[in-house]
Amino acid sequence: MAIEWIGPFYSETYENSGNPGMAISARDSNGWSVHLSVEDGGNGALLENYYNYLRIKPALWEGSEGYEAHLTSDNLFTAKIKATVYDPSTGGVAYTAYQTYSFRVLDSSPPGRDGDIIIDEIIGECSATDTPITDAYGRPYYYGKAYASDGWGNGTLKLVDDAGGRFKLETVGDNQYLRVADGAKLDFQTYAAAGGQAYKLAFEVSDGTTTLTKVGYISLRNATGTLTGDFSAEVAPKGAYTLTAADLGAEKAGANPIFVVSNPTGGNLVLKGATTPVTSFTGADVAAGKVQFVQSGKGLTASFDVAARDGGELTATKTFSLSVANQAPKDMIYVGPLGGGATTLNYQEETEQSWGLRVTDPEGETNTTGLKWSIVGGADRNAFTILEKGIGGGTLDFKTAHDFEAPTDANRDNRYEVVVRVADSYGAYLDKAWTVSVINLKEVVVAEGAAAGTLVQGAQSIPVPGSPISMKYALPAGEGRFTIDRNTGAIKVAAGFKIDFEQASTIRLTVMKDPFAPEAVDASHSTPILIKVRDVRDEIVSGDGRDNTLVGGAGNDTFFGLGGADDLTGGNGRNRLDGGTGNDRLIGGLNEDTYVVDSLKDIVSEQTGGGRDTIEARISYDLDAQAKAKFIFGAVEDLTLLEGRAALKATGNALANTLRGNGNANTLDGKGGIDTMQGLGGNDTYFVDHARDSVIEAAKGGVDTVLTSVGYTLAARQEIEALRTVNAAAKTALNLTGNEFGQTLQGNAGANVLNGMAGKDILTGSSGKDTFVFSTALGAGNVDRITDFSVVDDSIQLSKGIFTALSAGTLAAGAFKDLSMVGAKVDADDRILYNKTTGALSYDVDGSGSKAAVQFATIDTKVALTHADFLVV
Repeated sequence: MAIEWIGPFYSETYENSGNPGMAISARDSNGWSVHLSVEDGGNGALLENYYNYLRIKPALWEGSEGYEAHLTSDNLFTAKIKATVYDPSTGGVAYTAYQTYSFRVLDSSPPGRDGDIIIDEIIGECSATDTPITDAYGRPYYYGKAYASDGWGNGTLKLVDDAGGRFKLETVGDNQYLRVADGAKLDFQTYAAAGGQAYKLAFEVSDGTTTLTKVGYISLRNATGTLTGDFSAEVAPKGAYTLTAADLGAEKAGANPIFVVSNPTGGNLVLKGATTPVTSFTGADVAAGKVQFVQSGKGLTASFDVAARDGGELTATKTFSLSVANQAPKDMIYVGPLGGGATTLNYQEETEQSWGLRVTDPEGETNTTGLKWSIVGGADRNAFTILEKGIGGGTLDFKTAHDFEAPTDANRDNRYEVVVRVADSYGAYLDKAWTVSVINLKEVVVAEGAAAGTLVQGAQSIPVPGSPISMKYALPAGEGRFTIDRNTGAIKVAAGFKIDFEQASTIRLTVMKDPFAPEAVDASHSTPILIKVRDVRDEIVSGDGRDNTLVGGAGNDTFFGLGGADDLTGGNGRNRLDGGTGNDRLIGGLNEDTYVVDSLKDIVSEQTGGGRDTIEARISYDLDAQAKAKFIFGAVEDLTLLEGRAALKATGNALANTLRGNGNANTLDGKGGIDTMQGLGGNDTYFVDHARDSVIEAAKGGVDTVLTSVGYTLAARQEIEALRTVNAAAKTALNLTGNEFGQTLQGNAGANVLNGMAGKDILTGSSGKDTFVFSTALGAGNVDRITDFSVVDDSIQLSKGIFTALSAGTLAAGAFKDLSMVGAKVDADDRILYNKTTGALSYDVDGSGSKAAVQFATIDTKVALTHADFLVV
């Protein structure tokens, strides 16, 4: 029996050879089974038998130690191998034998594979700092230690040639990335100018024992740039805007890109100092501040399209937008001597008068360079014209003269409303509303052709308000038409002045206290008057107190019958017939006549088609009743109660009448037709029977009441204290609407709708199913009282335009809260708040308490309201 060992018993292997070991084998001479094992692993038991191969134990060589961690003096590893032979007949050990094997481990050169850090790539130019270098698939190059070692975990990788500071290696976790260096920019034009030679990179790889150098190359390709700027700016009208690099933001377009311009609107691009438009410019031009956009035209916007090129492709085109920083004209004011306010102008009746307006244009435009004046609104816009005047002004004029006694404005209150616009050449404009107030002047009369020294009728003495009594009367310097008595103020026709009706039917004259008299203290004390010139064809005819018969001609005649039962016939002119005392007969003609009556038995006879006629009454007078009683013949439209009399009543007829009071407590009833009624001062009462009847009442003109048999709305700016129904027992459903003043509104027995509008109103629906409406802006000055609210019959209507937090329809249950209830607390959804104890009804816009609730009504009856009592429309 013997063992035969099969060699060799020595070999060499590299540390990263994959299976660093050597084959071992033995056989028995009898062919019995042989088992090999490591009897002595040597060198700290580093070796093992692996399927009859002797190798270093893998567990000891895994990880990061590598070859360098287990160096010996000679790197020679030995092992004693035991061969155990088994007897096949017994299965036991027959005998054992031993043999020594040895091998030497050699150091590997890093890296393990040659291609791991060979770089030959093309990347885009202008890569930003820290841009990863990527392969053809967009994957970044990185180098973990497995790729830069000797296969046993030992190795370092360094970039020793970074192409002039253009690249860097950066460690992230277990990997090392090749990146563009901090602050480096890779510009294709610079690269191409240098010959287009690829950037050379050198890497040093070491495992601590062996060091190798690897080389890689990176080439650049020309990139299509992008524009990333703001692409917007503001330019002054006719001004210039200088482009900046930030405006365009050319990225990846080279160090000095060429910008290509197209489609300019509202101006052109030029180089500073030049006037010829350019279609391209360079980045260097921009950096030098030479590229400007010069605005032209009248538009409020401008633009141009721009793309960039660096010798390669154009970038995508972008639109650069500019807004023209034009401002509208401002500060429209009146410049003139006639007084007024910020929005009001004064006009002395029946005069040729204009108002100079002026504005300021922030860009300095004037009437000669673009400002345009026009009339664009106002209830009385058609009564005005406006012309451009001077550099920056406009002249506002009435088209015709206006008479205070015969107003033609929309509200018939001698306040003419107009909106004036001034626009610049860019279309920006300023609108301003003006109100022209007509001033009533004292009117006196002089006959055409009156001789020198003739006293002007009604001008015996003209009061000059605010003047000391001791001052003397005077007329303006240069006044040669009339003279004035310095002591009495009587005005007479001056010698040498011819009064001609055809040349001037009205003469304006200013009476003042003499500024040259020793007593003079203020030359501004003056009174303007109107001298009415009576046509020579007109006559003033007076009776003698007896029963007179007076007949006029074709002129505008004035008759005074004085006492007696007079017969006055005016003819075909505009006649004034005053019979005086007694029962007179007054006969007009085919024109507009005025009849003065002081007796219900005075007879007025007006021809059919004889113009619009007026009766002036010194007594209460009823046009309809007098006609039925045969004291009026023909159609008389207007009725005026004469001043200085007691409280009188004026009653119209079926025509569209104009009724005027006399300043006392008058009662005006237009009857049928669409009537205009003006009570002047005093506590007046108006009866209306048509929704378009007009009631004119000045502010502080007494305590006035309108009684209506139809639905009626009080006109704006008319201070009327009460609006009631004529018959409180009637059941006709009426809508009663107030205005901006506080009124008392009272319905009848029908289903009325009451809307006080603005002001503190008192609303009484009376019996019937009434609706109380709230539709104007809320505030402390707009809290109404509802005196007789009935939960069974009445309802409260809220306008959604004012109560914006409410939904249309019946008020939601959750939006109502009675604060008088025990434990009541306002929730976030509570909007209508009611306090039954006080009757206060308020609106809470947000329910959060950040805004205080606003009271808009008080329920005098203090009934138990619920959400069902409210309707939102």
